[in-house]
Amino acid sequence: MRSKADYFIDKMFIQRDLTRQACSIALVALFILLHSLSAAAQSEHSGPWSLQDCTNYALEHNITLQQSNLSVQQRETQLAGAKARMLPGVSASAGESFSFGRGLRSDNTYADHSNTTNTSFSVGAQMPIFEGFTIKNNIELSRLNLEAATVDLEKARDDIRTRVAQAYVQILYSKEILGVAKSQIAVDSMQVERLTTMLRTGKASSAEVSAAEATLAQSRLSMAQAEGNLRIAILDLTQLLELPSPEGFDVVIPDVSTLPDETLTPPEIIYEEALQVKPAIRGEQLRLQAAEKNIDIARGGYYPNISLSGGVGTNYYSIMGVQGPSFGTQLRDNFSPALSLSFSVPIFDRFSTHQRPHGEALPPQPAAAAGECQQDALQGDSAGLLQRPHRPQEVRGQPRCRKERLAGFRNHERKVREQQGQHHRVQRSQEPSRQRTVRPGSGTLPIPLSSPLA
Repeated sequence: MRSKADYFIDKMFIQRDLTRQACSIALVALFILLHSLSAAAQSEHSGPWSLQDCTNYALEHNITLQQSNLSVQQRETQLAGAKARMLPGVSASAGESFSFGRGLRSDNTYADHSNTTNTSFSVGAQMPIFEGFTIKNNIELSRLNLEAATVDLEKARDDIRTRVAQAYVQILYSKEILGVAKSQIAVDSMQVERLTTMLRTGKASSAEVSAAEATLAQSRLSMAQAEGNLRIAILDLTQLLELPSPEGFDVVIPDVSTLPDETLTPPEIIYEEALQVKPAIRGEQLRLQAAEKNIDIARGGYYPNISLSGGVGTNYYSIMGVQGPSFGTQLRDNFSPALSLSFSVPIFDRFSTHQRPHGEALPPQPAAAAGECQQDALQGDSAGLLQRPHRPQEVRGQPRCRKERLAGFRNHERKVREQQGQHHRVQRSQEPSRQRTVRPGSGTLPIPLSSPLA
């Protein structure tokens, strides 16, 4: 008979097998889900992607832009809340109280040794009239924050456009480098074949063949590195596009022959125009204005507050054991409207109002410093444009590099063959003088001139 330990061990093995099966099923389901997501994303666009297609897709699906859009919506909600503070607040209340022993009657007198009940109803409203311009400044602050969030959203869009363009150009560059590496392998293979043939005929040495094979191996290594760089560039772009997988992704190679011949704009003009249109500069300016509004809000504590309030109320009294007026009669007779105007002046609040403007005066300094940093970075970028080879004629000249290199190699090969033929002709012309002819009957062998016995 089997013991309890055997049953326990069998149960553990069964649970382990069930766990493995569950994990396998979960992995298969996850793989199918990822594959379906990849197929759905790729089905939205068929064929190679152009730069415009990549930019539009990234603007619609990038997570960073979605977060910036949520920030704009939050700022809109804050602006609506700041504007709503100008409206009056209305509230209604109802209450029921019981008093045992000495209680208040409806005629505002007290009755001894009696149980009373009191039912009350009231509706009131309160509206601020003056709060030291706090409401107005809060509305302006919320509007500035909304504009800054909107500008930040546009800056995020510009950053995405720039990053997508850089990744797109990196793919084009990697493709061009890969094409050059393949062409170089073809050229090096021809060179190895040519030198191998010359080695069989004695016109080349084994060292030259080994050097050519080493060059061919280096070219193949360069091609492998170029293929890896191309995969990395494609992966970077697909991550920006939020695609689930880079499989099957390809880009359109643009036609650079139609680029117009235009002169570069001076950096000073680019800098002045960028100061007016760049979202980063505008955002820092808005944040600086928002910091100044915070100071105005803090200074509002020095001013008095004026508010207007009003309301209506009524109640019903009843004394246990005493017959009084009816419920409706008391509600009608006890109906009492009220209107009040309150005026408060801050005198001493433990220096809280005095310290707030000094604390709020600090943020404009970092905001101004951030704006100057953005301007310096923008000026450096505009000045660096002249140091980058982005002229159209240079871009057009890059696709012809493979043909020029191949033509240069053929020209060098022709010169090498001419030099080798001239060398062989010189050797054949000097061959009779390299040996000493033996006179008939001397019995001596011919000795070359290069021999030490000569």
